[in-house]
Amino acid sequence: MTAERRAAVLAELDTLAPRMAEAVRKIVAERPIRADAMLSRIEGRLNELRRVRAEDPEAAEIKADEFRVGLSIAHLFGEYRRTLAEFGADAEATINAKRELRTVVAQGLELKLQLQELEIERLERKVADLKRKLAEQRADPERLIDERLEQMTDPVRAESRRRRQP
Repeated sequence: MTAERRAAVLAELDTLAPRMAEAVRKIVAERPIRADAMLSRIEGRLNELRRVRAEDPEAAEIKADEFRVGLSIAHLFGEYRRTLAEFGADAEATINAKRELRTVVAQGLELKLQLQELEIERLERKVADLKRKLAEQRADPERLIDERLEQMTDPVRAESRRRRQP
């Protein structure tokens, strides 16, 4: 990863998750190769987040929160593994680390459920719209038949169709 890309990812990370950006900077200083691999994965997630912001502003905020929680999960899982290795499974530090990790995992699940609810709401609106259109078409099939027949038999359109045929 180039220095410019690294700086750009860290700058964006500063705005989304300042604490995580600080932790990543430490990793950059201590283990640059590992940091670059991590930053490449983060960069991919940031690109996805930018795409969602452009295409779906309503879901973008939930996705941004999901991104932050995902970073926290990764960080806290590392903390849990370190305390487990250093103190063992029954140590208070390990139990606390696991409890904290569980809390953040629960937040991640809640965000995932919010995205699913948003998708369901959108699908329900789409289904309602399709049902309304279907009802309108069912209410006056003769008009639709006449319109289609007019399209098919209109001399100007017929000439245009003949020109397009090889």
